[in-house]
Amino acid sequence: YITYASNGATGSLEKNSETYREGKPGITLPGVGGLIKEGYTFQGWSETGTAPVISGAYTPTGPRLRGPINKTLKAVWAPTSYQIIYNADGGTPTPSTSTNVFGETFVLADPITKAPSGGISYQFAGWKSGSTIYEAGERVRVGNSNRTFTAVWVRQYEVTYLANGGAFATGDTEKDDECAANICNNNQGITLNNAPIRSGYTFTGWEALSGSLVSDIDTTTACLLYTSPSPRDAHES
Repeated sequence: YITYASNGATGSLEKNSETYREGKPGITLPGVGGLIKEGYTFQGWSETGTAPVISGAYTPTGPRLRGPINKTLKAVWAPTSYQIIYNADGGTPTPSTSTNVFGETFVLADPITKAPSGGISYQFAGWKSGSTIYEAGERVRVGNSNRTFTAVWVRQYEVTYLANGGAFATGDTEKDDECAANICNNNQGITLNNAPIRSGYTFTGWEALSGSLVSDIDTTTACLLYTSPSPRDAHES
């Protein structure tokens, strides 16, 4: 008499049991049926529930005192392997894809870099998967699917003032002292420099590279370089 055990899985067995008659051909073992074990792949059946699995038809063996031989065959499950993929999002280098099995932990890749572009600098802030941002080097447990980790970049802005022939007001320079090393972080609000002085002209404001006048700004949306208006745009005093 053969009984089948799911060995930690949920769902329905293809068959719960069957009878073997001595001297008859071996039993063709059932498939996975409706069994599911998260993060594992069905391999087959064995008497211990571990590999190796029974290959081909199964003929139960063992000592017989009285009556038939009773055996329990357990489903054998192997952890499924999943890929850990990195998206550098413009940074370098892109870490290599790794393959890990369900339930084990792995260490996230080291920080990477991203070249400045258009006056914007970038600082690596971690690896994001789903809605969670993880630190570089953090240990993460493998789930039941492939995972992509995307580099998170904090934009940093260099703010430079051009006095356009004038002289900066006392205490002001071409750099913005509100930002460390003249690098302002994303979403950091700054107060623009005071009006510079230029003989024969009235200062009308700081102008972005786009040509539009700006006031105290949020560095997320503002341009990087601010200038006072050119003589043709200023008013003579």
